[in-house]
Amino acid sequence: FTDITEMSRAFDRFSEADMFVNRFYQGGAGQSTMEYASSIASRAIADSNRNPAPPAFRQLSAPKVFGVMKKSSENEVKMDQLRKRLSYGGKMALESNIGSAQRFVTESLPHM
Repeated sequence: FTDITEMSRAFDRFSEADMFVNRFYQGGAGQSTMEYASSIASRAIADSNRNPAPPAFRQLSAPKVFGVMKKSSENEVKMDQLRKRLSYGGKMALESNIGSAQRFVTESLPHM
């Protein structure tokens, strides 16, 4: 759908079809009621969508914030590995719990 009024018209017809489906499931109507509801629902799309959107596949992608969060997590792992290598390498004895990566970079790393 490219026009909101066409979509609104289709939803109105879906609502009409839903009334017949409800009657069928409540036991007050026969099989022909379900077939009628199916017909109304099919016509809702065929009749209402007069200006269909061009057939194009739109690639879905994750929000950019997920990439930032992933990179931050990767950097935390790298900083943790660096802290461990420096503390266990024998060159410099660091505390086992230096703290966050940001604190390590700003307070400890410049002095090494």
